[in-house]
Amino acid sequence: MCLPSARLTIAAFLLYTGIEAAAGAWLFSVLSQARGFSMAAAGSAVSVYWGGLTAGRLAFALLPARLRPLSALRACAAAMALACALLVADLGPAVTLAATALLGVAAGPVFPTQRVPAPQRLASARERVSTTGPCTRPPL
Repeated sequence: MCLPSARLTIAAFLLYTGIEAAAGAWLFSVLSQARGFSMAAAGSAVSVYWGGLTAGRLAFALLPARLRPLSALRACAAAMALACALLVADLGPAVTLAATALLGVAAGPVFPTQRVPAPQRLASARERVSTTGPCTRPPL
């Protein structure tokens, strides 16, 4: 049986990857077809998103090592939630572009940072090994 902390880590990872992939795949269509952006403007907004994601990862790598990973993950999750809310609210092109950039920058550090505390959340090596199977494949 999976530990609750392992399930939480897996759920958070799936939520994050879903948001990252959905934003990258659907942002152009939403902006150009539903929000009235020109194709060039929608394409630029998608570029801002991916550029922000890259910049967020690079900037986070340069932060001091004393920064706690869990605190960083919480801040990134809050910023991603705010960015998603602003995108859904459709408060105009300027806010949409800013929210797109914020979503990218906030999402950037999540994947590499989420890998750091995962082993620490599991109490022992035995628990790490015993939870790997049920977490990665369904029961027979």
